[in-house]
Amino acid sequence: YTPVPDMAVYAACKAFVLNFTEALWYESRGTGLRVLSLAPGLTRTEFFDRLEGGAYQGSYETPEQVVATAMRTLDRGRRPSVPSGRMNAVMVSLPRLFTRRRTVLIGGRIAARSSGRVGAAV
Repeated sequence: YTPVPDMAVYAACKAFVLNFTEALWYESRGTGLRVLSLAPGLTRTEFFDRLEGGAYQGSYETPEQVVATAMRTLDRGRRPSVPSGRMNAVMVSLPRLFTRRRTVLIGGRIAARSSGRVGAAV
């Protein structure tokens, strides 16, 4: 997970869950237990309709698409974690493509744009 300015605790908790799940995945290999950390992107639910200030104006996946991604990944059994949705796939790849500083700046810009406020320049 990448740092997300203005959502530091959320991003830190997500990073913990990912690392914890990936360790459990490794520890449970060969036991028949399947462990997966699913990181769904924006999912079309009533949660976003109830947000103060209106719904986020990005692209959403349906709950059915998120479940299909999870089941497909579990059936293959080769990965301990999987992002779901285009924006999540982009966010997951950022640390591999950019420096940590640049990754934080890009995450801040994306968070600012999605919340409707002006973010720091990248």
